[in-house]
Amino acid sequence: MEQFNFNNELSGKIALVTGGTKGAGRAIAERLLQAGATVIITARNAPEEQNEKLHFISADLSKAEGSQKVVSEVLSAYGKLDILVNNLGSSSTPAGG
Repeated sequence: MEQFNFNNELSGKIALVTGGTKGAGRAIAERLLQAGATVIITARNAPEEQNEKLHFISADLSKAEGSQKVVSEVLSAYGKLDILVNNLGSSSTPAGG
């Protein structure tokens, strides 16, 4: 029986994770990297901890211009997108409960 290599299952695939700089989005991005994908993350602010293997695009996806920027940059740099994880989250509720 052939053993499947989970560390290379996404080799050659291009993945985009919105909200990929922290929390669940960051964990998803790192798992996609482990699986061999080229991973782009996007958020309004740069990640606190840099990972040179994650390609970061700064954009506010609550605005059409931000979405267009991400689409343009991904297609310009990679020519395609195979995987989209829409982990974007935002709230205008003030902190402190």
